[in-house]
Amino acid sequence: MKKNLLYLFAIICSMSLFVACSDDDDDDKDYASEVVGNYAGTMKITAEAEIPDLPQTVNVTRASNAKANIKIVGFSIPVVMPTPTDINAECAVAPSGSNYALNGTAKVATPVGNLDVTVTGTVSGNTLTLNIPVMTGISVAFTGTK
Repeated sequence: MKKNLLYLFAIICSMSLFVACSDDDDDDKDYASEVVGNYAGTMKITAEAEIPDLPQTVNVTRASNAKANIKIVGFSIPVVMPTPTDINAECAVAPSGSNYALNGTAKVATPVGNLDVTVTGTVSGNTLTLNIPVMTGISVAFTGTK
């Protein structure tokens, strides 16, 4: 009987070696809340024709803990896309050192149809920087502050 109790005790003790605490991943950390806000700045459009920098406001809202919605209202490129359209992009938000990296896609309505564009950027403190290559030969860069 004592032997059976000793074996039972040994089994219980050895099973505790296989029990682990949960890992401390930051999967549930709310990175998106760190980048939320309205950023006022300038939109620099690089194209074949000379286009002056345009004042623009970009709205960033929280979609989930690790995703943010980026909205640019009334986006247009003089001569190329004169009709204003909105850009709505859902971007993944991830820490990158002391900054936050944004990466996502959006559809941009143009006279020739919808374009799928990639939206990348960073938030450093109160400054948002975005890069949006619209089509071959045309790219857009935005820099603004909260």
